[in-house]
Amino acid sequence: MTEAKVKSSIPSTKSLLLRPIGYLSLALLWVAILLVGVALLAAIPIATSHPWSEAPGIVKNTPQNFFGFIPIVIVAVVVPAALAVAFFIPAAALPQIVLSITYAFRALNPKYFNEKLSGTVMNEDSVGLAGRAAISLLPLRRSKFTMFWYTFSFWAFTFNLPTYKGYIGLTVTYLSILIIFLWPVTNIIALIIWSLVALAGLIFGIRWCVKGYKQISSQLV
Repeated sequence: MTEAKVKSSIPSTKSLLLRPIGYLSLALLWVAILLVGVALLAAIPIATSHPWSEAPGIVKNTPQNFFGFIPIVIVAVVVPAALAVAFFIPAAALPQIVLSITYAFRALNPKYFNEKLSGTVMNEDSVGLAGRAAISLLPLRRSKFTMFWYTFSFWAFTFNLPTYKGYIGLTVTYLSILIIFLWPVTNIIALIIWSLVALAGLIFGIRWCVKGYKQISSQLV
C-alpha cells in the first residue's frame, strides 16, 4: 500500500468528531427496527380477544366433522411458516446494535483515532426481494467479540434453509405458549401436551438455527 493510500484512509478531524454521534445514531435506528420486529410478534396477543376459547369466530365455527378441520390444519401449517419471517428482523437488528455501540466507544478511544473502524461488504444471498444487499459494520480491527457479532449479522442477513427451519420451530414454541396462556389451557393433560410441543419447537428451533449459523460462519473463514 502506498503512502498516499495510507493517508487517505486516516479519518479527518471532522470525521473523528462525528463518528461517535454517527454510530450512536445508527444504534438507535436499529433499536427502532428491532422494536418493529418485536411489535410484529406481539401483534397476535395484543390484537386478539381474550380468552381465545371464547372468541366469537372460534365458538361459532367449531368443526362438526372431519372436513371442518381442514382449514384449521392449513392455518396451523401456514401461520408458523409465515410468522417465522418476523424472527429475521430482531435477529438482524441485534448484532447491528451491538456493533454500532462498540464502534461508538472505540471512536472515543485515542488508540483508534488514526484508523477507520468499520467497512461494508455485499451479500449476494441477503434476505429480501432484491436478494443482494450491503452489510455494514464489518470490523476492520478484528477481535473475537466483534467477529462473533459480525458473523451473527452476516448469518441473520443471509437466507438459508436451516435457519428458516429454526425460526419455524421457534414460532411453534411462541404460538404454543400463547395458546397455553391465552386460551387458556386448564386441563392438565392438554397443558402437558402443549408444553411438550413448545419444548420440542424450542429444541428444534435452536438446533437448526445453530446449524444455519455454522453453515454461514464456515463460509466466512
